[in-house]
Amino acid sequence: MNPIRFQVNKKVEASLKEGHPWIFRNQCSSALDALPVGSFVRLVGPQNNFLAIGLYEPYAASAIRVVAFSDVDLSPDYFAHQIRKAFEKRKTSLKQAHTNAYRLLHGEADNFPGLNVDIYNGVAVVVPYLKSWVEHLKDTWPLVTEELGIKEMIFKAPHGGEIVRRCVGADVRRLEEGEKESLRTHESTNVRSYDMEPIWFSEQGHEYPCFPATGLKTGFFLDLRAIRLFLHEHIKPGMRVLNLFANDGVFSAIAAKKGADVFSVERHADSRAHARVLFDKWKLPFDDAHWLVGDVWDFLKEEKSQEFDLIIIDPPSLGSKKGQESVIERAWKKLHGQAARFLKADGALLSISCTDRIPRDKHIEWTKASVGANGRAPLQIRNEWNETFDHPAAPNLPERQYFRAFFFK
Repeated sequence: MNPIRFQVNKKVEASLKEGHPWIFRNQCSSALDALPVGSFVRLVGPQNNFLAIGLYEPYAASAIRVVAFSDVDLSPDYFAHQIRKAFEKRKTSLKQAHTNAYRLLHGEADNFPGLNVDIYNGVAVVVPYLKSWVEHLKDTWPLVTEELGIKEMIFKAPHGGEIVRRCVGADVRRLEEGEKESLRTHESTNVRSYDMEPIWFSEQGHEYPCFPATGLKTGFFLDLRAIRLFLHEHIKPGMRVLNLFANDGVFSAIAAKKGADVFSVERHADSRAHARVLFDKWKLPFDDAHWLVGDVWDFLKEEKSQEFDLIIIDPPSLGSKKGQESVIERAWKKLHGQAARFLKADGALLSISCTDRIPRDKHIEWTKASVGANGRAPLQIRNEWNETFDHPAAPNLPERQYFRAFFFK
């Protein structure tokens, strides 16, 4: 793991000294192309002064991401120490949250850029957005798995890619291509056909399923923990709830468990299968007529035939590139404005944003304006949420400060 020396210009030097952990391809000389992909680089300034150690993978706009701002020895022991530090930062809050599911490593915030690791009841789901982390950490995991209570590990390629199931210990180090081929999951939409699914875990006395193979991200949205707790406390029997972009149906199951009449809209058919698993576990009746497999936008075009006490809007990213702010604003206002037509006069709106392209003030402004344009009374903020304890914001990286949610009344 000896880093390769790489010299940067004055502009990049200034950025690194300010603590920004990314170096973009267009900031580097042609010497960048000579670096082996997946290599660690020792970043030095124009005067050959040490600046940081980075990891080179040029598949995105950022070509090098900082692993350490100090001149450290990148040994398995060093990375094991960093993983232990990440766990120690979470340990107290983890006990208070009464859960055995949490994010152990959150990319740049824990000095593992391009790597997310979630733990579900002793099973680690690893998503390396920078692929080289799999090789770099193969001798590190056996040093920490036992003390962290990790019984097995699942490696998942980003964006719904292949799944490779691993055991802890020596087997984690065996990454031969033949083994990966033999363990690759088959293509199927039947979530029950994967023996690794679901992984059940507990949170505040409730059991939830994680679907690492057929679900999004690592198989569950841990960053919505505070909102799940809020819904358990807020929803009352007899309320009518509309859950838009219902995904795995967890919010819908909570509403049904609390005695509400809930209607869900989600275009992915797998999501309905996931929701059924949770409804069955909680011994709740699942009404197919109240789960629409279809596009939210199409649903909102329909003539209003019913009204709801609570509407939950948790959309996917409406735009991820710079320069799309006007597109995002139009989509956000249209989405909330059309949804407001289905809201009772004294109803509530739970609006969730998972993109840094919508700043806090714009989230509030656009939502209030779009709802008000439909003749509704002005919205008042009753609750607000940001990043949770295990999804900390990365210092000097606003691109990773992505999560916020508001409960409007």
